[in-house]
Amino acid sequence: MLIPRFNARATHWNFYRTVAFAAIFLTILFGFGNLIPTQWGDPASTLLKAPKVAAFSDDYKAMYFGYVLTLSEGWQLQLGNVIFRAHEIIGRGTVVVGAKVVASPLPNFVGKRVVVKWSWVATTRKEEGYIVKKAAEHADANRPRMRHHLPNIYHYQEFPKQTPQCQKFLLANFKDGYEEHVLRIVVQEELHPITDLTDATELAGAFKQIFELGAGYRWLYERPKIMHRDVSISNLMFHRIDGKLYGVLNDFDLATFHDGSVPSISKQRTGTTPFMARDLLEHPPPRHFYRHDLESFLYVLAFLTCDTSAPGSTLGTWIDLGMVALQDAKSNVLTIKGFPPQKPAFEGFDFWITLLCQLFTDGLSKRTRHEDDEFFARRTGALLPLPDFDHETLGGCVTFATFAAALEKPLLQPA
Repeated sequence: MLIPRFNARATHWNFYRTVAFAAIFLTILFGFGNLIPTQWGDPASTLLKAPKVAAFSDDYKAMYFGYVLTLSEGWQLQLGNVIFRAHEIIGRGTVVVGAKVVASPLPNFVGKRVVVKWSWVATTRKEEGYIVKKAAEHADANRPRMRHHLPNIYHYQEFPKQTPQCQKFLLANFKDGYEEHVLRIVVQEELHPITDLTDATELAGAFKQIFELGAGYRWLYERPKIMHRDVSISNLMFHRIDGKLYGVLNDFDLATFHDGSVPSISKQRTGTTPFMARDLLEHPPPRHFYRHDLESFLYVLAFLTCDTSAPGSTLGTWIDLGMVALQDAKSNVLTIKGFPPQKPAFEGFDFWITLLCQLFTDGLSKRTRHEDDEFFARRTGALLPLPDFDHETLGGCVTFATFAAALEKPLLQPA
């Protein structure tokens, strides 16, 4: 019998062989088969008005096509195709759908193309729209052009009455092991995925903008004190305004104010596993530092520019690996230059990747030496306290300054 072991942020099921829990397995399958649409995270049965003539399609991308979504403040949207749908149960993952504005309180918005995102977010987390709004206000007060590097969120809304009764059962039986989730819907501008950029110069420029320039990750962390905590390939976007390209860091569902002014706590890991820092794959995960997000930027750059199908490469399998195997895979690529060769269009990016890997290799080696020193001090009864180790930057090796310095190096052209 195959018994599933579910990984909260993975996109698949991992299986191990046993016959001990056959009844539990069959019960789980029966339970899944009897979930109603809202329990799967689908608000269609209560919030969406079906089209008069529904065009049947077995393509999941068209499952909401023609439906009308009515929100507060006069917003009405006609949905199009699914752009993204997360495959997971915990959190009942995010769904992103293209839409056309039918009615809006904003002038000249009728007929405009937008994106609608709904997700079941932990109630302890601050609304994504609120976090982006605070970042935009900070940008307006300093350099208005920074707004071009932030996603434009036109409307956001929470639906506490959509919470199913099953949450009460889970809370009663699992207590602190379960956290409540609430349905939240965001309406924002259409953006383009960074994977659409095929020109090496444009890709390099957009990547640097999203990291540091404009209202990038570093600016968000240092000025409005926002830590994104979910840097992944699907959250790096861009748009063009008056012909100029602007990189945009998108999806602030997991973001938090790291100055402590607005607490955001979750009992689940934060991030998307193939791009999560190696340390965060441990159980329980450590405190989330900004250098964990910088490590995620490194993995995103590798997925963008490397040939994941190259012989001997394991990069393309990361999405299917469990936590322990993924930790080992990431340790290997950081320490033995295990990233595959670049795609022909992006040759030269391996120079940036090598420089960034060196930062983490040096930092992890420095941490290991510190831990060894601590071990021997305890064993020998040494009285002198050891110097504190800066875990946030791996002993000063991985900082905004060192990361930016690597990206300032010109990309080496192939010989």
